[in-house]
Amino acid sequence: MAMESGTTRARAFTLIELLVVISIIALLINILLPAIGNAREAARTLLCQTQIRTLTQGQLTYAIDNDDFFAGPFTSGFEGYAFSAGDEIYVNGDLNSTTPTSNWDWISPTIGTQLNLPSDRVSKLLYILNEFACPTHKGNIDQNIPYDESESLDFARIQEVFESEPGGILSSSYMAPGYMIDYPLGAGPPAERLTGRRQWNDFKLRWEIDRRFGPFDTPFSAPRRYRWRVSQVGVQASEKAVVLDGSRYYTSGDGLDTDVSTLPGLYGPFSDGGPTFASSRAYARPWITRPGGIVQGDLTNFLLSVRHNRAVNMGFFDGHVELVQEIDLYSNPVPMHPGGSTYTGSQATPEIAAAYETGDVLP
Repeated sequence: MAMESGTTRARAFTLIELLVVISIIALLINILLPAIGNAREAARTLLCQTQIRTLTQGQLTYAIDNDDFFAGPFTSGFEGYAFSAGDEIYVNGDLNSTTPTSNWDWISPTIGTQLNLPSDRVSKLLYILNEFACPTHKGNIDQNIPYDESESLDFARIQEVFESEPGGILSSSYMAPGYMIDYPLGAGPPAERLTGRRQWNDFKLRWEIDRRFGPFDTPFSAPRRYRWRVSQVGVQASEKAVVLDGSRYYTSGDGLDTDVSTLPGLYGPFSDGGPTFASSRAYARPWITRPGGIVQGDLTNFLLSVRHNRAVNMGFFDGHVELVQEIDLYSNPVPMHPGGSTYTGSQATPEIAAAYETGDVLP
């Protein structure tokens, strides 16, 4: 049968044309994917900054309500520390949303009501680690839950809850600078720092404390007169950090874990010596000496803490939050230490060691 006059036959794509279209689509994907990735990371960074702003404002509000003292082991956590009564206070005590999960927990006392945190310690700790977490943080705690030597009365429940949590438990997302919230001993040899120190001697006698874990006095030693008050952090509150991104504690031998006891030996999941301390369990950049020279070792800890494209979000005592780049994090000690702190010349990052001399005092 003859084809009617005037009709046309549809022309199909040739193989060449199809490949060209596919190539264009692939090119567009390659162009768009980085932009999408950058937008996603920007959104995560913004959410993290919002949470750090919440923590910062929480500390400042706490200070307003507590005679200028901000939360930490010697203020909100003092009773548990002084009486060595972690189980009595934090597990079996009169619990509410602001009861600390340990003597180092400054988060619950400052924003517990705002977040409507659970009253019991296990649920509260789980919420702080898994729910109030940086969206970029990906480090999961070892499911075996270490630190058996410091078990609390609710340790079995902690282990049960943590091991049954789908997807595991995140390690901590936010750190308070340890030098800001720990007990200052001042510069000099330990015996010299403690002998005749009325406040310290009274403290030990009254609460029957026979030893202290820390505080670190390297690379900078806080003034002996320093106490945990907003008015004493430094002349420029805008330059002193309340909180920053950070995850401890990781070692190449033990992996990632966290001290979940009520009275952790030092810091627990809520604080760290900070990026100025060369042996930090959260921010250290280990160096390994090899025949070819000195190279960086395991950077897992660093990458877990400095996680926003090699930068961290940091909240300051004037209430503002900013993204601090790696170069500033490791070279500028001012945000991590109270004003008047003295450089001791030990355990500093290479950048700080190159810029400071022993005896230099921070503003």
